[in-house]
Amino acid sequence: MSVPFHMSRTSISRHVMATCQVIWDVLHPLELPTPTAEQWRMIAKRFGDLWDYPFAIGALDGKHIALQNPANSGSMYYNYKGYPSVVLMALSDADSCFILVDCGQYGRISDAGVYNISCISTLLEEKQLDIPTATFLL
Repeated sequence: MSVPFHMSRTSISRHVMATCQVIWDVLHPLELPTPTAEQWRMIAKRFGDLWDYPFAIGALDGKHIALQNPANSGSMYYNYKGYPSVVLMALSDADSCFILVDCGQYGRISDAGVYNISCISTLLEEKQLDIPTATFLL
């Protein structure tokens, strides 16, 4: 992209990152809003009905997304499988639809390590998700 636009790779990289941030800021509230207390209840009910996990509010997992190793990054992006990656961690509902996502941690970090530094963990620990107490189904 740098040749047709007569810009350096660094400038292109900054513009791409800024554009991605704007896209996230605009689309995140529309396409991936944080569930309300009632929506959490519906998610838990669906887990109970579909999978027989009555108090589950989501399934959490990480996925390594392969990439070309960035210059001067050393082994930061190399995962245990031996290729460079970033980790996409997501919480999904009983129908496998994303509820919360966190992406961009180094591939060398384990799922538990990614969770500990993710926005998902922060939101849960600071009780910002409006999750009802366990007695809501009783």
